Amino acid sequence: EQFLVCLFGEEVKLVDVDSGQVIQTISQEAEGITCFALHPNDNELITSSRNLLLRHWDLSTKTCKRSWRAHEAPILDMCFDSTGVMLATSSSDRTVKVWDVEKGYCTHNFKGHEANVTRVLFHSDQHRWMLVSASDDCTVRAWDLITHECKVLRNHMSAVTDVSFSADGRSLISAGRDQVVCVWNLKDFSSTPVPTYETVEAVISIPVSMDIHGFPKNQKNRPELFVTAGDKGVLRIWNAALRTCVMEQKNKLTAVNIRNAADTSTTAHTITHLLLSPTRQKILAVTSDHYIFFLDPINLTKSKQIAGFNDDVIDIKYIPTESTPRSSSSRIVLATNSERVQLLDLHSSDTQALSGHSDIVLSVDVSHDGRFVATAGKDNTIRVWSLYQINADSAAASTAESTADSTRTTEQEGGRCVAIVTGHTEAVSTVAFGRKSNGFLVSGSQDKTVKLWDMNWLNKAVETPETDNDTLSITVASFTQRAHDKDINAVAVAPNDKLFASGSQDKTVKIWSVAEGKLLGTLKGHRRGVWTVEFSPVDKAVLTGSGDRTIRLWSLSDYSCIKTFEGHTNTVLKVAFLPMGMQLLSCGSDGLVKLWTIKTNECVATFEKHDDRIWALAVSTDGKQMITGGADSVVNIWKDITEEETEKQRLEQEQKILKEQELMNLMKNKEHVKAIQLAFELDQPGRIRAMLENIAEDEKDEIDRQFKLEEILKSISTENLPRLLQYIRDWNTSARNSLVAQPLLTAIFRCFSPPQLSKLDGVKDMFETLLPYSERHMQRFDKLIQKSYLLDFTLHSMKLLTPQLNQEDETSSTVLNYFSITRKASLDFIGGDMEIEPTGESIHAASNGHHNEEEEQELSAEPLLQNGTETTVVKPTKSKKNKSKSKDIMMEEHSNEDVALSKQKKKRKTVETEPTPEIVVKTSKKSKTKHSK
Repeated sequence: EQFLVCLFGEEVKLVDVDSGQVIQTISQEAEGITCFALHPNDNELITSSRNLLLRHWDLSTKTCKRSWRAHEAPILDMCFDSTGVMLATSSSDRTVKVWDVEKGYCTHNFKGHEANVTRVLFHSDQHRWMLVSASDDCTVRAWDLITHECKVLRNHMSAVTDVSFSADGRSLISAGRDQVVCVWNLKDFSSTPVPTYETVEAVISIPVSMDIHGFPKNQKNRPELFVTAGDKGVLRIWNAALRTCVMEQKNKLTAVNIRNAADTSTTAHTITHLLLSPTRQKILAVTSDHYIFFLDPINLTKSKQIAGFNDDVIDIKYIPTESTPRSSSSRIVLATNSERVQLLDLHSSDTQALSGHSDIVLSVDVSHDGRFVATAGKDNTIRVWSLYQINADSAAASTAESTADSTRTTEQEGGRCVAIVTGHTEAVSTVAFGRKSNGFLVSGSQDKTVKLWDMNWLNKAVETPETDNDTLSITVASFTQRAHDKDINAVAVAPNDKLFASGSQDKTVKIWSVAEGKLLGTLKGHRRGVWTVEFSPVDKAVLTGSGDRTIRLWSLSDYSCIKTFEGHTNTVLKVAFLPMGMQLLSCGSDGLVKLWTIKTNECVATFEKHDDRIWALAVSTDGKQMITGGADSVVNIWKDITEEETEKQRLEQEQKILKEQELMNLMKNKEHVKAIQLAFELDQPGRIRAMLENIAEDEKDEIDRQFKLEEILKSISTENLPRLLQYIRDWNTSARNSLVAQPLLTAIFRCFSPPQLSKLDGVKDMFETLLPYSERHMQRFDKLIQKSYLLDFTLHSMKLLTPQLNQEDETSSTVLNYFSITRKASLDFIGGDMEIEPTGESIHAASNGHHNEEEEQELSAEPLLQNGTETTVVKPTKSKKNKSKSKDIMMEEHSNEDVALSKQKKKRKTVETEPTPEIVVKTSKKSKTKHSK
């Protein structure tokens, strides 16, 4: 019994009983939920919706297991049997059906009711196959699940609202709107009527394991007891055998409407449902206005109250405690667009109501010591409430157990109303206590006046809480001023209690003296009405928010505007200073909360959690908490985590520095596997690429290189593999980095199978991005390979021209050395060590230091048009050796050249199919002259 399952609007919410917080929500997008039933194992839920479908939910996984169509009309009620195997549903189509939940089919379909069937219930004993249904046709029907026989029980004169089986299973209890409860004997189905003299909406039998005053638990021969509740808002415990009421709730669950001191008319909460919690020994009562009350069955006293729904939250204030005035309070007071004011405990969600206003409450304020609350409403009155009694009750509850005689000293649900202040002729829109003392109260109204009320008598009222229960009526104000030409929206008191300010729809803010009631200054500058006013806690300044979407800071020295804050897109409804006075908070009709730094005029943070305008904003005394409420009926609690975030960032920075140093050490020691793992933690792809390049340089053998890459991939976790693929995708877009990406991608395909890769998130998109760039790299390598064949042919052609050169002239050897170097360079480039410019341009190559110094010569290439084609002329530098030759040697050389030319002509005929560029070799002048001769 750790959570409650509640129907909230068209959603099902699971609420923690201790904290009152929503822990899970079940909703359907298209159709709203109308009814639900919780499985006995507390882990499954059945819901019905307006589209007539039943859905089976698993609460642990928050998934719908199955759905099926149940009735031809909306389902009104459903319940599980004690085993959780069968589910009974009743509908407005006047039928009752029983379902096998696991298999999802209907086992029984009962017809006979003449009106809507509003209630179904299985017998508590699983061996008795009985199902009971109640209808608006004033009858109760008992169905035998084995023989399909039906017994009609007729004794009610109005619609039957609820049924319950007795603790021993021998009786059936039915309640109706005819103010009668019938106790049916299940042997002969005879009835015993019990008059209740109220419309009964809920009835439930009390088990023998629950303590009742005068009837101890597990008592032998204890009579059958049951609880009823209805439109009077009172719980009663009845003895079924004697047909008498043995206990009645003393403190009614009522909303007290006190128009004056003599009027005590009451309007009750109508109780619609009753639940039992045997483990917690509590009775739960649900009212028509969405309150959940936890009551002690011993004396029917209220122990806890949860508000299931709030209307528009109009105003909020923290209630400081006397013991820890500087800490964040756990209790708040809020006005929720109703006649009641709620006191809410933020830890347990326990709610207490201050009921007394006859119309909507517009403003609340709390005294500096947290002992008094002032409320102002549309009924033209101000009420002052003493919270002393509530604090005393809370302290007593924490130190002593509740007894049968323990009751509240007042009949009201919350604090005691100690004063009713009247004097305004129209709705009182705002009210404020003094900041240092409880000596006065300032109010502003739609009658365009401000009033100051003397409250020095409050301390005396607190000193005698038990004897002085009379409500004081105050009608005379210390002073009254017609302050503005339009409605007054806000008043605020200075921290020293010497000044107060009023803001109005006439676009002005006025500063008043508390002692004399004299106007000291007027603040003009807003272009629309002023909605909120706040004094600075440290400076002589006033902060205002307006319908012109601006926030203005005013100086109290010369009443001029110091700063203007712009950022809201709609009306600014509330502003507040943080305790240090260096920052401020604002909220407005745009549903945003903004944090501003006053010195820089900058909005440093924007918080978005509300779905509608934010009417209320309050800051705790220590500034560590903020609470907001708005028209979306939601109260949000905000916590300042600046210190935690700063400390977290500092620790993260320290860890990052240590890991950076460790990474540098690993890289220096060439521990690449550990270094890459650490680089993944630091998210440094550049370092990872650099280490992979180092591995390629260190491991010359292709097999060793692949083995190293596979070792690295095995050390990478599966969670980091998608990130590695993202790095490869980015590297692959560059031709230079592709030499790292492609071998690594090959290693991934070797280490991981396609099914393993297909399970990675986003792998499809990454491979689709890798594919076009990889194809482009392959095309580039193909072109380089094709160019290498051209070099082969060129070298072959150069060998044929070698005999024509002078043996003493080293030009030919230089050319051959050049082309051999070029060939080797082109092949090295395909392996990744060389770059070659595109076709049609000069060929530049570098041997990367692999050739000898004797082979180094200055070469240049320039294009030459010969016979309409472009050829390349290679110009070697002149040899520095002696070039003098004898005539007989030159003649022998000339004859050798003629033989070579004749051989060359024969070979050219075999290669005419593929034209090649001609190569012109320039020799020295001397050899050229002899050749021409």
